[in-house]
Amino acid sequence: MNSPTPPAPETASPADLPPVSAQIVDDGDDVFTAAVVVEPPPALPPAQPNRSPANRPSTGSSPATDANEPPKRDRYLDNAWFVIGLLTCVTLFLGFPILWKSRAFSTSSKVLVTLLVTVETAIVFWLFYLVMSWSWGQIRDSM
Repeated sequence: MNSPTPPAPETASPADLPPVSAQIVDDGDDVFTAAVVVEPPPALPPAQPNRSPANRPSTGSSPATDANEPPKRDRYLDNAWFVIGLLTCVTLFLGFPILWKSRAFSTSSKVLVTLLVTVETAIVFWLFYLVMSWSWGQIRDSM
């Protein structure tokens, strides 16, 4: 029965090995002294960013413009309509940090939107209180 042969060990080519120098010194006695010097490998070049296809931006633009382009999440924060929709329909007053981080509004606009969303939040909470009071009355009367 033939057994599979183990794979041959990988060997380095002479170009991959570091340079070696040797000196043999004759002191005059019958003993020779040998010195072997192995030079360290050259310094590695500085690390380059990983530009594999998985890490490459999908915009198709050159790397010089990619550095100037904001991340995708910041593009949403810089869209005034997205921030207004988020504040009025989803987060109410909890979205104030998003509003104040956004570059889509001037400082005076941020103050105005903050006041309007605060009033809207108070109205929503008041309506919630009214609905809960009515519901509690209905439950209490049915018992």
